[in-house]
Amino acid sequence: MDIAEDAAYLNYFAAVEGILPPSFFSSEDGKPFDRTTVDLPGQIDALEPLLRRTRDIRLMVTRARLMVLNRDLKGFAVSIAAIAESLDLYWDAVHPRVVDGEMTARQSALAALELPTVVFALQYTPLFEARRIGPISYRAWMIANGGAKARDGEPALNLASIVSARGDAEPAMLEETRGNIRLLKASLSRIRDAFAKQGGSAGLENLPSLTNNILAFVDPRAAESAKPATADGEEPEMASASSQPSGFSAGSLTDAKEALAAIADYYARSEPSSPTLPLVRQAHQLVGKSFFEVMSVLVPTQIEKAAFQIGGDQVFELPLGKLPKPPELHMPAESPNPQPGEVLDGAADMPHTRNRIESRSEAIGLLEQVERHFRRTEPSSPVPWLCERARALAERDFMAVLRDVLPKAALRNIGVER
Repeated sequence: MDIAEDAAYLNYFAAVEGILPPSFFSSEDGKPFDRTTVDLPGQIDALEPLLRRTRDIRLMVTRARLMVLNRDLKGFAVSIAAIAESLDLYWDAVHPRVVDGEMTARQSALAALELPTVVFALQYTPLFEARRIGPISYRAWMIANGGAKARDGEPALNLASIVSARGDAEPAMLEETRGNIRLLKASLSRIRDAFAKQGGSAGLENLPSLTNNILAFVDPRAAESAKPATADGEEPEMASASSQPSGFSAGSLTDAKEALAAIADYYARSEPSSPTLPLVRQAHQLVGKSFFEVMSVLVPTQIEKAAFQIGGDQVFELPLGKLPKPPELHMPAESPNPQPGEVLDGAADMPHTRNRIESRSEAIGLLEQVERHFRRTEPSSPVPWLCERARALAERDFMAVLRDVLPKAALRNIGVER
């Protein structure tokens, strides 16, 4: 239609370019795009007659961009599914056409799905509703687990609140979200496959990666049971499922402790400066400990102030320090003594492990398995929180780690007077 200089087609794109924001965050106040400032539904409605006249990827991509800016997850997923079906079933008929194997125009059209205005919009799209704290987005989860820094004025929920909210979410709404994300994931894979069949690449990286992460967030059980790549090339839902070292499992406290020892061994050998190492060692030390012992290790200065609130409308305090200390849980004997030279400096309390991890991806994958094991079998344990923080810090550079562990006043910007 563009080649034919169709007036309705050209006029629509001229109008919509003035609607689509150049940046997701305002240059004036830094706030996320406000969908109420433009008539997104009107632009979507105006697009429908054109879509009925032609099968054009540029129109479909524009529809997807408008949908996600409007925080319409279902509309976005369906729009991407339409693109996937068109490329898969009507490769030679869709516009822009591939001429003599040249796919540049078609790839350029899809590149708009990688724009920050799409990726950030999907991060901010509500996924489910929490009764006490309102809509929860993947962005909230990223901020809570340290994957993103909250912008000025942006709420920062803690992980416990979000996990609790997900568990309490309306089942029908949560299942609808999971279905939409699954459709989005499958459609993006289908788009990639359509290009691969023709010897090309769709060039999509950021959006599929984000989609996988969102699916793992809204459906962690599915992610846990995800299987390796299938015959049709579909990616596993979480990389860690395929990167888990063979021979490992986390079916008991002994298994989990052995896994943590192997992870610590890898980091001590290969990445001794990683902040993941002390966190993993601490998690290993706390496996099998009682609540009192955990408090004594993690918050020793607060142990005398800690108290259980007993009662209903009226309560009395039962100080933790006054309670009888439970007998220590005796773990099964550790592995045999390490061979000469195998005990790592500063890690004398870490047992020798029969298994050996050779890569960071294996270590992170196994760490996630241990974390999920404790969340499922021992929710009150601090181990999953230590594992989660260790994973969050595993691939950050030194300055990013400092920003996470030091008070704000400890670091200063270049050019700022002391």
